[in-house]
Amino acid sequence: WKKQFEALKSCHLQNGHSRPSTKKKGSSHISLGRWVKIQRYNFRNRKLSEVQINLLESIEGWQWEIR
Repeated sequence: WKKQFEALKSCHLQNGHSRPSTKKKGSSHISLGRWVKIQRYNFRNRKLSEVQINLLESIEGWQWEIR
């Protein structure tokens, strides 16, 4: 989880947003975009720890709901 979170922070710094493509593969063979989607799903289903929620929310512009 931490490795993907760090990749998301890097993505945010490089691109100015935390909505990575679901088509690019990360080092763990899951796309970063898909990992982000899973975190949002897990949040809605109360499967994230408070620490994980706080870490994700520490990224400027983080959104739980994407429209």
